[in-house]
Amino acid sequence: MSITLTYSDEMLTSTSMARLKKLEDQISRPQTMIEDGLKLGKDEETGGERITVPTKFNRHSTTTQLSTGFEGINLFGSPTMTSGHDQWAYLVRPIIVSKREETVNRGTHKIFGIVEERVEDSKIGLMEEVETQLARGGVVTASDVNTFNGFDSTGGFLEAATVGSQSNVIHNISKATHSGARRFQNQRFDCAGSFSANGLRGLYDMTTRMRNLKDGRSLESTIRGYGSIAGMNNIKRALESRERYVSTKEIDGGQPVLTYAGIGLKVFDQLPNTGATTTGDPWSFLFLDWNLVRLIVQAGMAFSMVPWQTKIDQRLRVAFIEFFGQSIIKSYGGNGVLFDGDIW
Repeated sequence: MSITLTYSDEMLTSTSMARLKKLEDQISRPQTMIEDGLKLGKDEETGGERITVPTKFNRHSTTTQLSTGFEGINLFGSPTMTSGHDQWAYLVRPIIVSKREETVNRGTHKIFGIVEERVEDSKIGLMEEVETQLARGGVVTASDVNTFNGFDSTGGFLEAATVGSQSNVIHNISKATHSGARRFQNQRFDCAGSFSANGLRGLYDMTTRMRNLKDGRSLESTIRGYGSIAGMNNIKRALESRERYVSTKEIDGGQPVLTYAGIGLKVFDQLPNTGATTTGDPWSFLFLDWNLVRLIVQAGMAFSMVPWQTKIDQRLRVAFIEFFGQSIIKSYGGNGVLFDGDIW
């Protein structure tokens, strides 16, 4: 209900407005993916002009079978390592407060702290931009950060093409050049616009292949799953008829599906669905192994605050939230995308 506020001078002077003591943020979203990355996939470096990503594609030597014992042994040896490399991304977001604002926002008249609120807002804003760039790409102010979205970008990590046909160039190494390397192509599954027909089969197929490349070890340790809103609704719908309750206390038809194949699932509404390719093939589920996908950051510069500085020519104080780092991928096969499954 909209009301026009009209007060007499006497009322305004004698009676304060009732006021809430907590500011409610109406624009921010949970930083689901970036927080997982900082917790599970962060590496710190000190210095370095570039990031190197060492990768192995070759066997060093070949076996010689000695059937008689007199055969010559093949002593030809090959280098085993190829070094990929990438540049850093350096992003800065300012926090500005004037002397006038600080003066009036103090003492008994202070309801919310302007400085504290602007620091928190700037940090959340920068984290959201980096997270969106990681998941979707296309963020102009964070374009130096590598994106996972290889459907819409030829520089993105994870592609729609079938295993063996992927060709993006990542860390200056072509996936097409090494298409036969079993871990150098990401898992993918096309639901073809019908989750009911293909969704569960696709999820099982991808996680089986991911487990195979994890050498039989459990998937839940470092892998996290992210589902679109439609994707999470569809997996619930597909599994609803199979749900069983062991006691009356557990009867709750609205319980979300929180795990699949031992992998934790989280709702994440920033999966690509508006790009040149992903408009028609939206991502419904993304599985990331944070042991293979890493956030490399310069020490002390992962969404950290630079101390306040005073501008001499103005009565202002300025500080900065900064991110100095990069996303890298060490191996692709343990990661996967199930796409075009937002329609039931």
